[in-house]
Amino acid sequence: MKNFCTLFLLVATALSLHAQVDSLDKLSDDFWTWRAKYAPFNGDDVPRMERPGGVRDWSRASIEKRRKDLADFESRWKKIEAKNWPVPRKSITD
Repeated sequence: MKNFCTLFLLVATALSLHAQVDSLDKLSDDFWTWRAKYAPFNGDDVPRMERPGGVRDWSRASIEKRRKDLADFESRWKKIEAKNWPVPRKSITD
């Protein structure tokens, strides 16, 4: 029974760490999708990222939504607990 409890705790810890690492990956994917959608067009001849075409909305309501979205991203980022991550993964957040 003691071995089962130990094994259970190890598996639960590993799953928890995996979920936190996945949350960073999800946050990253969500942020870069958001950034591509709202980034202004520029005349740079070496594009750093693909941007969807169309017209950008610079209305007050749109800017306020972007600010709220950005605050939500920052909140999600600050909730990620990386102190127990493996060292190679942890260096990404340092």
